[in-house]
Amino acid sequence: MLYLSKLEEVTRRLKPEFEKLFIEVLNNQNHIGDLLLVYHNFSLNTKFPNLKGYSPYIMGLGFEGFSERTHYEFIDTYRKNNLIKDQSILVSNSIEELSIQIEMLIYLKIWECDLFIKKIYQIVQLLNGKAYDWNFTIAKYNNDKSATGTRQKIIREKIRDNIKSHLPILHESFKSAYNPQIRNAIAHSQYYFLERSIGFNNFDHKNKYSNLNRITFEDWSEIFHKTIIIYNEYILLINKINPFYVSLAKKQNNKIPFIMKKDLNQIKNYHLEYLPEKKRWQWID
Repeated sequence: MLYLSKLEEVTRRLKPEFEKLFIEVLNNQNHIGDLLLVYHNFSLNTKFPNLKGYSPYIMGLGFEGFSERTHYEFIDTYRKNNLIKDQSILVSNSIEELSIQIEMLIYLKIWECDLFIKKIYQIVQLLNGKAYDWNFTIAKYNNDKSATGTRQKIIREKIRDNIKSHLPILHESFKSAYNPQIRNAIAHSQYYFLERSIGFNNFDHKNKYSNLNRITFEDWSEIFHKTIIIYNEYILLINKINPFYVSLAKKQNNKIPFIMKKDLNQIKNYHLEYLPEKKRWQWID
C-alpha cells in the first residue's frame, strides 16, 4: 500500500538530493549540450546501425521510450488509485498481499526499465565530469563484453557507487531500495508470504549477494516507497531539462551546441535548434 505520510517523509529526504544533482550536473558536465542529449535520448541505432547515407546515431523516444511511457501509465494509475491518506486505516491480509504483488510488478517495471537505467547512468556520467556516452548499451547476456554492462551492474557500480562522493544520502537510498536478490526473486517467482513477511527461495547463506532470508511487510513498504520516490524525482529532474535549455537557447539564436564523441579520435560538432513556433528541437550540422 502507498501511504501519503510515508511518501512525504521520503520526498523530504530525497528531493533536495535530486535538486542538488541537477545543479551539480549542469556545473560538472563535460560540454554545455550534454544534458540536453540525455533529455532527447541520443543513442546508437542498434537495430539499423549501418543504413547507407544515414547517421548510425538517433534522437527521440524510440522503442525504449514508448516502453517507458507504457509502464509509466501503469505505475501512475496505481499511485493515483492506491494512495492511503490515513495510515491508521486497517486493510485485510488478502488486500495487503494483493497490493504487494502489484507493487512487486512495479518494482520490476522501474528497476528493469531500459530508459530509466540509461538516463540515470548518463546523468551520473555528467555528474562526474565524463562525456555523454554515445555508445551506451545494456548487455543482452551476462558475458556480453561489448555492452556497458548488465542492468544490475550498471545500477550498482556505474550509478549507485558513482554518486556516493557527491550525494551520500541518495547513494544510501539507491543501496537500500535496489536489491538484486529481491529483483531476481520477484522476476523468477521465488518468494512466498508467511505471517506478514516475504520469504525468498533464492536465499543462500554462502552467497553475499543472496543472503537475505526474509523481510517483513514493513521492510517491503520502506523499499517500495523509496523506489517510488526515486522514480518520481527522476521524472521531475528529466522534466527540468527542456525548460532550462529553451531559456538558454533564446539567448543564443535558438541554438545549443553539442559534440558527438564516438571515441577519442572521432569528435564532431553539431547543434540542436529550438523551433519556438513548433515547441520542438531539430538536429542540425
